[in-house]
Amino acid sequence: MASAVAAAVRPSNVRLGRAIRRYGWTGAVYALFAALMVTTVLIKPDYGAFEWNTLTLAALPLAFAAAAQTMVVLSGGIDLSVGPLMALANVLALRAMLGHDLNYSLGVALIVL
Repeated sequence: MASAVAAAVRPSNVRLGRAIRRYGWTGAVYALFAALMVTTVLIKPDYGAFEWNTLTLAALPLAFAAAAQTMVVLSGGIDLSVGPLMALANVLALRAMLGHDLNYSLGVALIVL
């Protein structure tokens, strides 16, 4: 005799609750980012494509450092020096390059690296 077992259908609110528990922090980060961008546009209404591009290019080195730090942490180690070192290098490079031409700025960037 064949017995048919009906598959239990989970209510959608159970699936939604599981998704919120699993991806809640990711959604919160996206919501915070969106709120910051809306606030930026409200403060400075002429915030355009050039500013978005500049912001992206300025954040890119820190994003690479964060990816490198993620690999260190996932492998079981911890290295707290990456973030402060990147911040120090950014500040030193900015202070040294302020008001100079491209050749001088490239030289300072090579020295700081």
